[in-house]
Amino acid sequence: MGMRVTRNDVPNMLEALKKKVEQVIIRNLQYVGEHAINIAREQGSYTDQTGNLRSSIGYIIAKDGDIKESAGFDPSANSGTEGEEGAGDGENFAIEQLDNYPKGYVLIIAAGMNYASYVESSYNYSIIKTKHTVEKAAYDVITFTEVEAKQLAKRLFEGLKI
Repeated sequence: MGMRVTRNDVPNMLEALKKKVEQVIIRNLQYVGEHAINIAREQGSYTDQTGNLRSSIGYIIAKDGDIKESAGFDPSANSGTEGEEGAGDGENFAIEQLDNYPKGYVLIIAAGMNYASYVESSYNYSIIKTKHTVEKAAYDVITFTEVEAKQLAKRLFEGLKI
């Protein structure tokens, strides 16, 4: 028993396939983003005195400049500290980065406080940490997470059979 397809069916079939592929891409990017947030928050080896730095960590997924998903940027991610400013600044920073990626799919992972890179470089902290930077950095804000996210994305997308 085969399926009978007419010329009129082809555009609808292609559109359905396109939507399915987009769902797979976004789901994989979400997985990478969630993994990155977990690493950054759990393994960030710095003391977050105000809660703003950890709450500024999150990601957005966009296609052709339109945000499809967003997560993180959450003040409740801190144990008993405030962090509302960090959550807002982190999300705003990630959205600003979209201007650099007007076409295609993009996953932007951010530690959006304006002093995040200062913490990593000046104090040798790592905000986002990877296996490759643990030996070099006493503190990790986001560097390790970036490397881990790239490796995970590569594995996920190489394994797709589309």
